[in-house]
Formats: sequence, C-alpha cells, structure tokens
Amino acid sequence: MNDFGITLAWLAVQVALLMAPALALNLWASRRGPAAGASVAATALILVLALSVATWFVGRAREAVSSPALPPASSLTAVPTTQPRTGEALSVAAPSSDAGWRFDRLPLTWRLLERGVAEPVARCRPWGAALAGFVLAGMGLGLLRLALGLGAVSLCRRRGRSVDDPEIVALRDELARALAIVRRVELREIDDLPGPATAGWLRPTILLPADWKSWSVDERRAVLAHELAHIAGGDYATGLLARLALAIHFYHPMVRMAVGKLGLQQEQAADALAARLAGGTDRYLAALSRLALMQDGRSPAWAARGFLAGRGTLIRRIAMLREQTGTRAFETSSRLPSFLSAGLLAALAIGVGSLRGPVLAEETAHLGEPALAFPYLNANHCGLVSIRPAAAVHRMGADIVLRFATAVLDLGPQLSIDYVAKELGVNANVPGFLKPGFGDVESVTFGFGFGHGSNAERKDLHSIFFSGLCVRMTAPFDWLAFVRQWGGELTEVHEGSRTYYRITAPWTPSKRPLPCVLLVDERTAIFDEEPPLIAAIRGESKPPALFASPDWQDASRGLFAVAIGNEDGKFLKQYDLGPDVHREDDQIAMALFRGVDRWLLSVTDADTLSISASAACRNEVVNEVVAAAMEKLLVGGRDAVAKAEAVTPIRGEDDLFIHIGKAVLPKLRIDRDNHLLKIETHDVGTVAEAAAFITNLMANAQPRPASKP
Repeated sequence: MNDFGITLAWLAVQVALLMAPALALNLWASRRGPAAGASVAATALILVLALSVATWFVGRAREAVSSPALPPASSLTAVPTTQPRTGEALSVAAPSSDAGWRFDRLPLTWRLLERGVAEPVARCRPWGAALAGFVLAGMGLGLLRLALGLGAVSLCRRRGRSVDDPEIVALRDELARALAIVRRVELREIDDLPGPATAGWLRPTILLPADWKSWSVDERRAVLAHELAHIAGGDYATGLLARLALAIHFYHPMVRMAVGKLGLQQEQAADALAARLAGGTDRYLAALSRLALMQDGRSPAWAARGFLAGRGTLIRRIAMLREQTGTRAFETSSRLPSFLSAGLLAALAIGVGSLRGPVLAEETAHLGEPALAFPYLNANHCGLVSIRPAAAVHRMGADIVLRFATAVLDLGPQLSIDYVAKELGVNANVPGFLKPGFGDVESVTFGFGFGHGSNAERKDLHSIFFSGLCVRMTAPFDWLAFVRQWGGELTEVHEGSRTYYRITAPWTPSKRPLPCVLLVDERTAIFDEEPPLIAAIRGESKPPALFASPDWQDASRGLFAVAIGNEDGKFLKQYDLGPDVHREDDQIAMALFRGVDRWLLSVTDADTLSISASAACRNEVVNEVVAAAMEKLLVGGRDAVAKAEAVTPIRGEDDLFIHIGKAVLPKLRIDRDNHLLKIETHDVGTVAEAAAFITNLMANAQPRPASKP
C-alpha cells in the first residue's frame, strides 16, 4: 500500500509535467480559435487518463508480485530512497560547452529532469500509505458522483417524450446536413428541464424543455445549431473523458483548470459554428438573450448538473458573446494547429511515461547501470548468514527469541536498545525514538570471512570478520532518522546514479573506512564500509552462484540459514593457515571442503522443526570422503556432549549447547544423492515444543558463578 501511494504521488508529478506545457499550448491554440483550444485541452486530458491507467496497472502489478522477503539473487535493483542531485549522479559524459542547442543533449536533459522531479516524491515515503488512502477515497467519491450523473442523464432521456413536429424535425435535418452529421439525432422534450442540452455520443439526443413550442424560428435555429455543433465536435464524449480525468485527479489544480478551459472553449466553438448557421452573430446573440429571459431559474438535478446546462451557463455564454463579437474567437481555424498540438502532446506523454520514479525504478537497472545483486555479499566474504527474526517471534515468542539469542551470542543485556543508548549517552526515552524489536525485523543477512589471527606469539589462530549487514523491516522504516538518533551524521554521496550515506559519529572507527548505509527501498538498508559498497554498486562484486540456486532460496525462507562458498577454493584459501601450522581441527574442517563447492545449513520455520545441511560435491568420490569425515565429526560431537554432561553441572544458559546437542545430534542422518551430500534431522518435534523446551531450560537455569579477579 505504501509503494502504491508513492506510485500515485509520482503519477501526480507526471501529470503536472504533461499539463504544464499543455496549458501553455492551449493558450497558443486558443488564439487560433476556440475549437483549436478545446482540441488541445481534450487531447491533454485523454493522455492524462492513459497515463493514469498505465500507472494504475503497473502499481497494482508491483504490489501483487511483492514478497515479504528479499527477492531472489539479481532480481532487485538498489535505488536510493532519495534521488541523486542533478549533475552529480550522472554516469554519462557531460555535454560540451558548444553554444546553441544540440539534440544529443536531449537524453541527458531528460535524465536530469527525471532525477530532479523524483526527489520530492521520494521524500513522501513515510506517508505513502496515508497518501494512497486519501487519493483512493477521493477518487472513489469522484467516480461515484460521475456514475450518478450518468444515471441521472439516462433517466432524463428515458422520461422524455419524442418530438415529431414536422417543422423542428425539418430544421434539425437541414442543420445536420450543413454540419455533415450522418448519425440520426433524436429530439426529446422533458417537462422539468431548465434549458436545452445534448446527451449521448453513439446515439446522440437533443433534450428540449417543454416550452420549446413557444420559441420563434430564430430561437429554434439558434438552439438546434448550437446543440448540433456539440454533436459534430464529439463534445459529449470528450467532456465525459474530461470528467473522468477530474474524478481520478480531483486534487490536481492543473487538471481542474484544463477541464474548465475545455468546457468553456467547447461552448465558444459551438457558439461560433452556430452563429454562422443562425444568420450571424447579432441574430444568434439576440435569440440566446430572449431564451435566457424566458427561463425560470430552475437548475438540473444535482447528479446531472455536470451534464445538463442551467440558466447560469446560458447567461455566461451571452456575456462572452458580447465581449468577443467581431474578434478572431469566431473565425474558423485550420486543423493544422490541432494536429501539431496533438502530436506534441502525445510525444510528451510518451516521454513523461518513460520517466522512472522512486518506485518504478526498482524494477529495472537505473540508466542501464548494473543492478545491485542480492543477497548482498562483500567481495571479501566466503559465507553468508540469514536470519528471520519476525518469523522466529511469530513461532516462539519475543521473550524466548531474546533469551536464546542472549545465550548463543553471550551478549546479555547488550542486545537491548536501552542498554546501547545508555552506553552511548543517548536518551532513548524521548518521544519518537525508534526502538524496533525482533518482531519488526523481517530479515537480516550479513557476510563473514576468515583470516589469520593477530596474536604475534600464536601463528595457529584464526580470525573471523563479519560485515555487510543488510536489514529488511516488516514495514516502511526511516533508516536515516534511526542513524541520526544515535548521534550519527550522514553525508550524502553519489556513485553513478545511486546515493549512499557516510556515517560519522563518536562511535565510528578512526583508522578504518567509515561505515556507510545504502537505502535499497523503503524497508531495506545495507550497512558496510565504503570500498566494498562502491564495488557492489558498480557491479564489480557478485555473490557466488549458489545464492541463485533453489537450495538457497528454500533455506533463506526458514528461521536461520548459513551458506559457505568454496567456488575456486575461496574458503580454503582464507581458512588455510599455511604449511607450518598443523592443527587437527583445521584438518577436519578443511577435509569437509576439499572438492566441495559449497555448504548450506538451514533451520526451517515449518510446523515440524527441521535442521538440515548439504554439501555440493564435485564428484561421487568427494561425496564419499566428505560423508566419512562428517560421520566422524558426528560421533565426536556425541561423545563430547556425553563427556561434558558427565563432568560439568548443567547451568541452563551456560550449557544450552549441551542440551541442544543431546537432543539433536542423535537424530542427524547422512544421505548421499549423486554429488549432493545431505545431513538432516528426523523426529525432532515441532517449533512449539522446541520453544517450550527452551523456556523450561531458562526457567531452571542456575546463575553464572562470579568470575575471580
């Protein structure tokens, strides 16, 4: 809904880009005659409708295919929430300084326009849902009023009596031939109709008030000539489309202005044509004046008021006739201005429709630049972790998830936002302070890699580094405000056509590249250091092929997933400490990756809890070797759990892994399928049972012994 609101806001900007030159063109065309001005206004409003229909279907399609999780790899384009400033974000060469206009500058100018007008729309993201609700409500009321008006006009036609008087019928046929009208035009009289009107397009009908028989010949000729001029010009159909455009864009002042100009210029054009057929402007004006005096001040019913003219409309026409008698407003103009205007407006509408706003630009790469591949992975990483906190909270409850994370990460209260705020000297109790919980985070991914330890005396130590945090919330989230509330200052930086922000704060490192944030969409943000982030934006770093595989897509939909890639031996190159280091555990770990392209571990969030791991081996021999090594590890793990349980008193959170190992390890089974090695649990139980197990374990936990100084 929020995305659709931004789509509607972008549509309002597109309509303004179309209507601004259209109104100027209408002013120029109206100098050639009211018919030319009406043609320009009608063309512009019809193109507004076409733009609206196209945007509506695109917006609904985006919502229909949108998923609560991140899309598959390479299917999502990173587009900044705030568009780049003009001139700074261009990846094309700047125009030369040669004097005069050059057509090769047009694409560049159009791109500058695209980014300039998209920026204010992007700032509306926090209010996208409210904006969509407001526009849809107003649109619904406008369409309802339009439908009621059409129904009222149809009722008037059905209630009317057919007019078969030979004199007025002959006059109708004479004027219809003069205007080259080949369709049959019906005449009907209605008792309570305040004045003459035209209804219908395919089957046009002239509606006459009951007192038409008292009109003089000149008055009948003036009325029929005017209404037949509307039919010859197709004014009823274009007027209906104009009212439809106004119902959809009720909030847009330019659309309202165009609809008003269209109605006025259609009346002027019909008067200009009718005056020639009625014996001249003076006789036509005199006839209209007498008709105005005979009207009793009645007005059409509310629903039909937009379609049937009242006494006020007739008086206004008489005033315009008096002001414009003898001017070019009543001259017939050639069709050339109308054709030129229609062509220009159609070309402009196509150009405006091709502009990509903050929402539409997420569907394809911006300006032909490479899409930011997902999942985001730093070029230095060999593995990725994916967590779905909101799904875990839904299955197990927030309290259990928090305590489990505390036990696994051994962070204690550090997981609390209030604790972090206290450590940083930030007041987290001020109104509006953003405190997202586990249930607000749809997914978290971050990469990891291995290196050598920094201990100068120990050469047999590994180091592991984590970076490239990608967080996606369950609802639109103001990431920039979230960073600023912790004392962070954001510096906007443009890379190609995208924008990211450097973060500067007292807690940022002084000797390392500054952390940065890239806003992928209104819910997703990537936090990483600047060099790898730029490489990803440029398309220089791509995630391994395994992240495009169905296996990863299935695994990442669970509660937890870990993938380690070893294509081209990447993991082994990072993990191997060299020939001078001989560690038994390292040899076991490396044996699991020799001849293996990737390992994948996942925990599902289905009703039945499932823990599985799989290795993509390069041949069956490797599969057999890895299976033997894995079986040896499982046996060692079961023995270690048994020994730890016998030696160490169980202390709840301190020995949570002992409990989990005791429950899970005996139920792991190894299966081999050609080149794929699978390790899966069987009969572990449901997620609810696991949650109850952890809850009881935490409740019976003994306090951790105080450490000695």
